[in-house]
Amino acid sequence: MVNPLTDSHLLPDISLLLESCSKTSAAEWAIGCARHVLSLFEKGSISDIRPHQALEAGERWLKGIGSEQEIRAAAFEAHAAAREADSSEGIAVARACGQAISTVFSKGHALHAATYAAKAAAVAHPFDTNALEQERVFQYRYLIQLLKSEESIPSSDMTTEA
Repeated sequence: MVNPLTDSHLLPDISLLLESCSKTSAAEWAIGCARHVLSLFEKGSISDIRPHQALEAGERWLKGIGSEQEIRAAAFEAHAAAREADSSEGIAVARACGQAISTVFSKGHALHAATYAAKAAAVAHPFDTNALEQERVFQYRYLIQLLKSEESIPSSDMTTEA
């Protein structure tokens, strides 16, 4: 059961869809979710480029030109940036980046990355009670789009309205 005060009704659907996709698709989705909120980190920590570099390392891996060693190092650096961030949204964004690229090693990291991204959106907009839900809607639609482009799910499964 999802607590509507802390997360979205879409979380179970996202989780179910992630179970059906490949680790590579999950990594692409997680990196996209983290990139969607990256500007929240960059706004407050302009000189710290480690989360951005982490996503770039993940994108290189998706293209087949990055190494797992590079991913591991970049993930550690993104988490170090989270420990050094001076805002709650900055912490959440940096964690989203570290978790996103860690999906290369374990698909389970994808949902953690998305959760940190949703948390960053919610914290960055404390007076917008729909910020978290809007981020989850983006994540859900983006996942559907990725899976549809790969023909991983039947069209009838994509009729759920977000």
